[in-house]
Amino acid sequence: MNLVFGYSDSRSAIIDFDFAQFVGPSAGSFTYPEYPECYQHNLPDVERHADAEAGVPMKLAHDVYALHSVYSRFQCLTDSADKSWTQALRALKRSGLQVFIDCCNDLDATLIPRL
Repeated sequence: MNLVFGYSDSRSAIIDFDFAQFVGPSAGSFTYPEYPECYQHNLPDVERHADAEAGVPMKLAHDVYALHSVYSRFQCLTDSADKSWTQALRALKRSGLQVFIDCCNDLDATLIPRL
């Protein structure tokens, strides 16, 4: 997962959010790639899902968990926007990525590191 923070147009984007993509059918069901042996679970700037370990199949839930961990470190410049941001983070944790994206589409705010 990569996050790109924009400067010129005040827009940011999530890129390469396909780490846990399906790799194709296997005996009638979809399979996931496994985390490589060099996969780093314990990092200082993001909390990984407890099941995201080397040799374990990748899952979108692992990416969503890590995304929530990263974005939880930010707040909005204004209190009114920060309330919407907090709601978006709750949606990400409870409902998943699409609901979070929908919430963020309506959010016009600048994110700063939490103090």
